[in-house]
Amino acid sequence: MSFKTSFGNIAPGCGDEGGSVRIGKGLTIPNRGDKFDYDLAGIRRCARALKTIEDGKFEGETQVAITASRNIEYRYLIQILDALRSDKDGDATIDLFPEFQLAVSK
Repeated sequence: MSFKTSFGNIAPGCGDEGGSVRIGKGLTIPNRGDKFDYDLAGIRRCARALKTIEDGKFEGETQVAITASRNIEYRYLIQILDALRSDKDGDATIDLFPEFQLAVSK
């Protein structure tokens, strides 16, 4: 899965192990083994990190644009959207990107 922002593509790893989110090419969050084994925790972690980069530049952003491949099954798309929607912080729920626009890749 690749993440893109208004200032460029998010590099592979999306700031793994406490690192900062970087701009770069490649899959931000690669699949784990199986073609449809998405790293939902990694997607959620990356979405949360995007909210805090550049002194909170995207803190108030609520929308995300999703471009899905034509062969993705609906259930996997919903899992990804749910991972981008919110995260837990103890008992509290934190909104990440609860609104989305969906497109199909060409």
